[in-house]
Amino acid sequence: MKSLTSDNADCVDRVVVVVSPGDRAAAVALSFTRAGKPVEVIEVPERLGAGAARNLGRTAAADAPFLLFVDADCRLQAGGARRLLADCEARGLDAVAARVLGDGGSLVSWMRHALEFKEAEGRGVSPWPWFAPTASMLCRTAAFDAVGGFEDMWPGEDLVFCWRLQEGGFRLAMSEYAVTRHWHPPGWMAMFRHQYDLGLSSAEARRLTGMPGAIFVRHRWLAPALLAGRVFRALIWFARYRPAELALLVACLPLYSAALLVWTVGFVRGCRDAGGGGRALGRHRRDSCRGCA
Repeated sequence: MKSLTSDNADCVDRVVVVVSPGDRAAAVALSFTRAGKPVEVIEVPERLGAGAARNLGRTAAADAPFLLFVDADCRLQAGGARRLLADCEARGLDAVAARVLGDGGSLVSWMRHALEFKEAEGRGVSPWPWFAPTASMLCRTAAFDAVGGFEDMWPGEDLVFCWRLQEGGFRLAMSEYAVTRHWHPPGWMAMFRHQYDLGLSSAEARRLTGMPGAIFVRHRWLAPALLAGRVFRALIWFARYRPAELALLVACLPLYSAALLVWTVGFVRGCRDAGGGGRALGRHRRDSCRGCA
């Protein structure tokens, strides 16, 4: 919130924060309100998924032409909002996402960033040109409304949102100038639990949309190929863009592969749920309530 109300205040009209009972962000948000900052706090009686929280934040934005979504665990760089807006206008985009950098902390943080966000650093071309992570994303309100906002799920809501933007004829991309810093929760078990949830919701996202990779949902026996492919892709990516850290990845490859194996197990579970007509939503669907500006 500090980065939005201070470092980016010249470009941010109002900050809307959605908080739930027991959310530590509530006290912080309220302190900004008491200090006279342009922060509106929406308190909800139960935890919401990231998609539902963002949609609720949009209702408070009224007729604002742009929406800037910033995850609670991200810090947008000084002037990042202005850079995103300039990038969006200059390139004629409907949505633009800040490049995501890690916090440079523990080995767990390094590995989680490598697993989840390395392609979002802006190094090279993303294997999914239609996908831009919504960790810190500026979106035209008209485009947001046209696709119906976010799916009520977490994680995976960004996959569905970006695909629907593309399918709706809207243009989205990674920013060339704006950067956000992402902090990951500590602990190996938290990392493995999140990888399972990511795999589960990844299958759900593909079932909902038919996006690339949906064949793995229809034929879940192919899912192990995803594990091998992702390990190979990580080795190639580090060799090309971070050669100094390639040795670290190789040394940690058993743990890295174990995390991807857990992701694959979650994906297969999601495929089974989809095959039975159920909704394969992550176990933390209601355990993440994120603020949006």
